Parts: sequence; structure tokens; C-alpha cells
Amino acid sequence: MAASVGLTNLDVKKLPKVIIISSGDELVDVEEAPGPFQIRRSNNYMVQAVLQKYGLQADLKHIADNAEKTTKLISQCLEEFDVIILSGGISMGKFDFIPQALETASVKKLFHKVQQRPGKPFWFGEHENNTLVFAFPGNPVSTFMCLHRYFLLWLKASLGLPSTREFAFLNQDFTFTPSLKYFLQVQLQNENGKI
Repeated sequence: MAASVGLTNLDVKKLPKVIIISSGDELVDVEEAPGPFQIRRSNNYMVQAVLQKYGLQADLKHIADNAEKTTKLISQCLEEFDVIILSGGISMGKFDFIPQALETASVKKLFHKVQQRPGKPFWFGEHENNTLVFAFPGNPVSTFMCLHRYFLLWLKASLGLPSTREFAFLNQDFTFTPSLKYFLQVQLQNENGKI
């Protein structure tokens, strides 16, 4: 198409090189049988599948609950990737080493914790080499929601892609306390042209 109109130089956008890191000793590989207090690792595959829709082929890694190994892996990834997406390990738990590891690796925290549900512990920061870090809570619904609410909006804006919004009417009133922004899970239905 460019050749047909005589264009020899085009402005293009480079897709970011992304790694998805899951964390936690409670997570086991898909083919393993979970023991007591364990679950299969799934957030990383969900995030990877969503990113594939945008042409991103993200790498996957997993880190156990170990402060030194967490800092080492994050430091390595900061040198190799444009974006790090983390799932889990960012709350206030005994084994949530990621916020400290990010600080040790000189990632500037732009914010940590958002007044929302799900996904309140969301952490976001930037390294001096411009690598961005999106650290989502480990809860699958929280990871899914934060991925769509924050990472995909950033990606679309970065690539100049249009961001579409759908509006619908609630079929019944809904109230929520405490006063956080609440992302309600819904099922869309089209009734006589009204969603």
C-alpha cells in the first residue's frame, strides 16, 4: 500500500518487549497436582493470551518467595525488557518481597495502592532506563481487571490505537461500601437495541 502511493519512509511504532512474572510458593505448574494450600499457576497464561491479541509475544517467568532471588530476577529483567508485568507478591504479606525488590533495583514507585476493588494493591513504577513495571495483585480477578484497566489502556495510547468504551444500563440498582471505585462484573445483554 505504501509503495502504491510512493511512500519510501514510514513512521512506525515498536511493540514493547514484555515479560510476565508470577510469584509465590503457593503456585505450581499446570501439570502438577497442587498440594495443601497450593493452586496451579494461571494468571501468567491469561495475561500472555490477552497480550497475544495485540501482537505481543511475552516471555514467562516464575519466582518463589525468596527476597534475594526476587531482586536478582527483577534486576535482570529491567535490563532485557521494556515492560515487566508482575502478578502477586505486592500486598503487605509476610512473603510479599516484590515492592522491596523493586526499590532495591532502583525502580521509582509512581504509586502503590489504588482506591478500587478488585485490585487495590496495584503497584506501578518506572526504572531510569524507561522500563515500566505493572505489578498486579495475585488474585485472578484483580490481575484480569488491572491488566485491562491499566496496562491495555497504556499500550493502546502508546501505540496510537483507538480506545473504545461501551456503555450499558444496569438492569437493577447496585450499591457498594466502602467508598472505593468498584468494578462490577456484568453480563451484557441486548434487549430490543438496549444494552
